[in-house]
Amino acid sequence: MSADTAILRVRDKILAKIGRIPVGIPEPLVVGRGINDVPIVSLTFSPASGRQMITAAELTRVAREVEVQLSRIEDVGLTYLVGATDEVLRVAPDPERLALYGVTLQQLAAKVGEPTRPCPAGCCAMVVNRSR
Repeated sequence: MSADTAILRVRDKILAKIGRIPVGIPEPLVVGRGINDVPIVSLTFSPASGRQMITAAELTRVAREVEVQLSRIEDVGLTYLVGATDEVLRVAPDPERLALYGVTLQQLAAKVGEPTRPCPAGCCAMVVNRSR
């Protein structure tokens, strides 16, 4: 039996029972999958224990570099990162509280502009699929 025929048979069976699906649940979508849709490699990036601390952003940068190199390999299809983080810092200073602690806006801006202190990072995973 062909894949298309199998998909149609499954879809027909589901539609025959569509009345039994609770109200508010969308109609099921039947999608065929092949071997090329299954990840063949899954990589997990994490800092080595006992080594120099690495930030989550640094770990993400390394994973993105590996992703670029993998995408250049023939027959490598879709690659994507799971758990990647970008460093974002939003500061909304309260002038009254700054004055209470004797901190000027310039001092705060200088401190915020300093490089962040390294800390343990979580995991960043990469999934690689074969191309079609």
